[in-house]
Amino acid sequence: MEGLPRPGQLVFSRAGRDRGLPMVVLRVLDQRHVLLTNGRSRPCLRPKRKSVRHLAAAGAVHPGIACGNAQVDDAEIRRWIAEVAARPELGTEGRGGIPE
Repeated sequence: MEGLPRPGQLVFSRAGRDRGLPMVVLRVLDQRHVLLTNGRSRPCLRPKRKSVRHLAAAGAVHPGIACGNAQVDDAEIRRWIAEVAARPELGTEGRGGIPE
């Protein structure tokens, strides 16, 4: 992954048990780690800590998280991921070459 992901950015996991799953960056912890949520197995109250080396960035950014809105809930995250991850322009390149 080039550069540091920003809060609200859609990313796909490239390694680990959650490989291939779309997630949203909640917070950047440092230069190497971020907190991720998908609204389901990783709710906003229990985010996943993951290394940026294990992520493939997609171009989409959730506007509520990007502006620091603390009112974003898990249902909204799930809805947004379903809408954005289904876009054909993401393809396998947006997923870091990860097949579906």
